[in-house]
Amino acid sequence: MKYVDYLRLFLLFTDKDVKIKRIADLIQVNMRNVSGNKTFKMSECSTYMRIESSVSIKYLFATKPFMPKEFRTEDGKRIELDVVLYKGY
Repeated sequence: MKYVDYLRLFLLFTDKDVKIKRIADLIQVNMRNVSGNKTFKMSECSTYMRIESSVSIKYLFATKPFMPKEFRTEDGKRIELDVVLYKGY
């Protein structure tokens, strides 16, 4: 086994929260090195994102008579969904 294999195995058995905290630590160290600000702390930062998507799929199990008109495309052959998601940390 090589180092990459050991790393993959380690990450497979590591708790999700531990991995996220480790990533945050790495970002903090890199930001300190790049910016030259030795007091930079991830805990004092926040981020916010907006994700917008529009998806159209063919009818699967629900047929046209059962789908509300606001979800149908103009030709009536597909379901169209518009989703906007906001997520902040």
